[in-house]
Amino acid sequence: MGRRIGINHKIPVSLKIVGYLFILTGLLPFIVGGISLATTGSCKIGLDLFNVVCVFIGFGILKLRNGWRILGIIILLINLIIYGLFTLLLGCSSLIVTLKEPGADKGILIFTNIFMFIFVIIIIYMLVALLRPNIVKLFKKQ
Repeated sequence: MGRRIGINHKIPVSLKIVGYLFILTGLLPFIVGGISLATTGSCKIGLDLFNVVCVFIGFGILKLRNGWRILGIIILLINLIIYGLFTLLLGCSSLIVTLKEPGADKGILIFTNIFMFIFVIIIIYMLVALLRPNIVKLFKKQ
């Protein structure tokens, strides 16, 4: 059972996924640091303001706070522009490498292209979930 919002409303699964993805983004430096500590014996956590804000955005979305939803949309739009352009440029550079050096090792470029493309798809999913009319209504009721 999902958390009850009102008499007949529950938090949709897509909204829970978006909230948890924001929280995961915020906690990712700790996860990577823990893996690094376990495998190499040293730990370097690259925590910045973005990660801290993402945790608050995630919890704010799960608590149906409209201000956190709007901030999440703004951050997702900025990420979409940055990672979308980066993916496009990376795709063009791998095409150039393919045309100039047919025998070159392109594995890392292909892997990076696929990873960035999946990341852009996740950002688009999160944006669509936060902008759906039924989700916006949930935030307006609070």
